[in-house]
Amino acid sequence: METKGLFTKDTVVDVLEGVFIYTENGNFISPKFWGIHEDHEKATCAAIVNNGTILLIHPQDIEEGDVQLLDWEKSQSGKMHESVKDGLTDFNGAGNTKSLAEAGSEVAKQVLDLPLLGKPWHIPTLGELQLMYDNKVMLGAALLIAGQAPLKDYWYWTSTRRSEKSNFAFYWGNGFWGSSNQYCNYRVRPVSALSLTI
Repeated sequence: METKGLFTKDTVVDVLEGVFIYTENGNFISPKFWGIHEDHEKATCAAIVNNGTILLIHPQDIEEGDVQLLDWEKSQSGKMHESVKDGLTDFNGAGNTKSLAEAGSEVAKQVLDLPLLGKPWHIPTLGELQLMYDNKVMLGAALLIAGQAPLKDYWYWTSTRRSEKSNFAFYWGNGFWGSSNQYCNYRVRPVSALSLTI
């Protein structure tokens, strides 16, 4: 561990799991030590390190309110996950979001075009939103400390496909999962999944 809660991309590899503030300099700072680093580091987003991967959480929802995932008459492609247990194994958010964009999803196109950090952003999978919820308290703290927007206690879309015209949705208030028709309107919080070689 580096001095006073700051990790570089080389030293964070030694961390099995945790929530951090990710900075413009590419450093990972423990939220409880942010006060001693904020004068020379600029927060960009929150990050969850988990068993060799990094999940960056965008500082805000894609829009102020709810958004439709996909018009009813449009068809998705890609793997369907018929149960929550199966859906929780889905971590292919980038592929899912690309498929949604190709099907005509406006919100998927918006997410893919996000410029922050030059990273590839996507709509989180059910597995990724569960990981975020498992770290809800620290994630909320990291976002607040960094002057960003915590997720709201409301429904969020996942990119995990449930059936021909439905996807899983995730209620941030209590961690409940549900299946919802693609034309419904929920919030979207983009994420970016990276390896520890960034």
